[in-house]
Amino acid sequence: MGAETANDGAQTAPVPAMQRLRGALAAIMEDPHEASAKLTAGLAVAAALCSGQYTLMFSHTILAQSEATNDWSYYQAKSIKRNMSEGTADLLRALSLDDPASAQKFAALLAEHESRAHRYGQELDDIKSRAERTEKRKTLRNRQGNFFQYAFVAFQAGVVVANVSGGRRRALFGLALACGVLGLLFAAAGAALSLPMFAP
Repeated sequence: MGAETANDGAQTAPVPAMQRLRGALAAIMEDPHEASAKLTAGLAVAAALCSGQYTLMFSHTILAQSEATNDWSYYQAKSIKRNMSEGTADLLRALSLDDPASAQKFAALLAEHESRAHRYGQELDDIKSRAERTEKRKTLRNRQGNFFQYAFVAFQAGVVVANVSGGRRRALFGLALACGVLGLLFAAAGAALSLPMFAP
């Protein structure tokens, strides 16, 4: 009676993770060809998805680069305008000092150019901030694209190794699985960069 109770306790004890993994692999390897075919199909689908994500991130990177270039060009144009207004204001001040009688005539023009220079200075800060945010977004999309590209390579390597193994060579089959896991890690890293905490 005590022995039966002990056996019942042994049967209900949790199976270690490694033992469960070995059991799952043994079940998979019962039909090596089917296992190899399923693994190959799964890796191929994952590779196709990562390839699409890489292309998408590459497009976002190109668009962000174009936006950043436009922003910096606009920044330079506004900077030139500010410098011209400041130069004109300096010239008017010099003329007013040289000829105090003309100071009254130049007062309105001087105020206008000082106002323009101040406005351009404020606009420059906004444009610079926007351009820097765009640059950060470009860098982030580029990093995401790199991760998806690495995942694609890992999945494709897994497809090749799974085909070579034919399900019969356990070492190669395990290597194909490892390539799949590596691809998943890279893909997860790329996807994680879309989280709000990484937003520029």
